[in-house]
Amino acid sequence: MDDLPPAILQIIELVRKHAPGARINVNTWGIAAWDHFTSPFDTAFWDKEVVLSRKFYEQPGIREAGVGMEFPLHNYYRSLALTCYAREAKAPPLYPSRSEVQQYATQGAPRFWGWPYFLVDECDDGYRPGTAGTAQSETRYIKRITEIAHELGLHGLIANAFAENISAEALNLYAFAQFCRTPGKTPDEVIDEFAGLLAKAPSAGKMAEVLRFIENRSAWEAGLPERYRLPPFAVVEASSAVAALAMLDDVTLRAESLLPWPEASQAYLARLRARLHELLRRDGT
Repeated sequence: MDDLPPAILQIIELVRKHAPGARINVNTWGIAAWDHFTSPFDTAFWDKEVVLSRKFYEQPGIREAGVGMEFPLHNYYRSLALTCYAREAKAPPLYPSRSEVQQYATQGAPRFWGWPYFLVDECDDGYRPGTAGTAQSETRYIKRITEIAHELGLHGLIANAFAENISAEALNLYAFAQFCRTPGKTPDEVIDEFAGLLAKAPSAGKMAEVLRFIENRSAWEAGLPERYRLPPFAVVEASSAVAALAMLDDVTLRAESLLPWPEASQAYLARLRARLHELLRRDGT
């Protein structure tokens, strides 16, 4: 990529003309495909994303347009990218760095956002299919990517919320919002809050324990190389899928959830039960 594709500046010009008050961000997600198509199952794809993103944002046309920058952050978080690097015994190049964000700011870029596309509602990352749309959570990994965003100096993050997945993974969307708004919160605190919005005390504590048990066995974590896995939650009573199913039987839901909900709380409870049965079939306990 030797120069800025004219269509990008034309799009920016059209937005300025028809929505003069709008703020524009340019996202380099998928930029590796601009230079032919390299397989995403190879580190060359993820290396190329970093190289081409840097070249793209170095071009004066972007800075002169005053648009915000939006980063995919793949090599910071994505299980597929990290698996490729681990398989080839390479360290992933991390882009952007904090110093690069600071440099872009001095050059006039007005906004910096991150887009961890797969983490919130596509928990199997697409390359380990079969669990999308089942009740899972990745609150520890969502917490980590929001910490990274703060460390880099980003102004915010964007999450996906596809209709076919988000009802099952509502905890992830809730956690994402909480960690962005209140960085000091921990995954344990967010899970306890979430359970308390659906279930009456004291049974909310049992629901929270089940949610931790399920997260400890998520498809996202299973797809990560071990070196990138975070410490599991401590669980006491939910020592197995059988025990977690028994605990769910003791959960008393609120008549009305304290949170705007994509589906009835009872339906979400049924999703948790279905996930536990999946784990029981898989692990035998």
